[in-house]
Amino acid sequence: MLTITNLADAEYLIGQVALGIDDYYMGAGEAPGVWQGGLAAELSLAGVVEHDQLRALLLGRDPTTDIELLPARGRPRTVTAYDVTFSAPKSVSLLWAFASPEVASAASIAHVEAVAVALDFLERRAGATRLQIDGQRQRITTGLAAAAFVHRSSREGDPQLHSHCVVANLGRRPDGTFAALDATPLYEWGKAAGSVYQEELRRRLTRQLGVESGPDRNGCREIEGFNRRWLRTFSKRTVAIEEYLAGAGPENPDPAGRMRADEAASLATRPRKDGSLTPEVLRERWQTEADAIGLPTGHALEAQSCGWTVPELQPPVKWDDLVDALIEPDEGLCARRARFNEAQVVERVAAFGAGRLTVDAIEDYARAFLESEQAVLLADRTGRTSPQYSTVDHLLLERRVLDLLDELSRATVDPVPPPLSNRPSLPHQGLVPTKPPPSERCAHRDKRCAR
Repeated sequence: MLTITNLADAEYLIGQVALGIDDYYMGAGEAPGVWQGGLAAELSLAGVVEHDQLRALLLGRDPTTDIELLPARGRPRTVTAYDVTFSAPKSVSLLWAFASPEVASAASIAHVEAVAVALDFLERRAGATRLQIDGQRQRITTGLAAAAFVHRSSREGDPQLHSHCVVANLGRRPDGTFAALDATPLYEWGKAAGSVYQEELRRRLTRQLGVESGPDRNGCREIEGFNRRWLRTFSKRTVAIEEYLAGAGPENPDPAGRMRADEAASLATRPRKDGSLTPEVLRERWQTEADAIGLPTGHALEAQSCGWTVPELQPPVKWDDLVDALIEPDEGLCARRARFNEAQVVERVAAFGAGRLTVDAIEDYARAFLESEQAVLLADRTGRTSPQYSTVDHLLLERRVLDLLDELSRATVDPVPPPLSNRPSLPHQGLVPTKPPPSERCAHRDKRCAR
């Protein structure tokens, strides 16, 4: 899963988030952050993240020379960075927390490497700023400067492998000047990057540990061998949000309403970080909870969840099966919307992979589908969005509906027969006489008066 959060002005972030940016992202017991991204390399940022470097970058200054990178503005920036957070499936976090040290290490390394692959993908697809050329604003590609921090527990203190990638709101133009990032492609490609991360993580764990992925649920697949009770016990944040929505959420919301409700529930149930939950305290609590629900640990857990699959014997992805999944009317690309873009195709292809696709293969399959006879490029009359597509089957269905509506509008309908009361009475039919309308009663009364 991937979430993107706008981080407010640097002074607020540094002084107010938890006990400060150092404590939040560089907390005790967590691994040190590392620099990633092409712009970070250009700014000579490499290896372990130092807090002074991160502070300078958030303030829009060169971390090495302290030179101001952004042009002076009349008002402070409202967004200094984006917190791009990659979260592992709960089963992967439990494997890391309860398996042997060797398997736990493999799970942790696979997560870190999958994040690096997905962040590189996001940089290639969404790293952009804007530049005024001949009176028109144009999108210019740029690298990203990201400080990546691996955290291992949720706010509720459950095992949860996730990485905060603090992406500075900063991009370099071809002329060497700097400007804020264009956030539009960042959000457009965010879900696709999250799906790429999930597939890369599955692929690495399958190759190294022989795990098998379960069914796809919104782009996430849990490892086979973990039962639902184990996952729910260590998903207290999810349970709290679901219970909040059950009591206060709207019924049958549209996608936008559902997103707003989820965000409101997340904020309403969000606890403060508990500084007393040291790694030692958490380990003891996790073991107690695992014993209570019968979750095996060590090699017993590995016997239940690893070695299910021999990577070399995995069935390859079949093109026809992939296309069928993408155009399927109830679950495919057009199941809930009439059009889609390349990012949404990449997201679906990665979810379909089930641990069999590299990021290059994902992009190749997505490109091949958009160029196939099953996808139709739609005309864009605004010029403000990325290319939009639909499927042939969906367009045929739309055309059929429009044709039926056209037939209905041109169809002639027999006039409605006159009311039964105006017809001559039929004897012995068991019919109850109906009172005439008020207008007829009045007319009849007038005639009798005239007589």
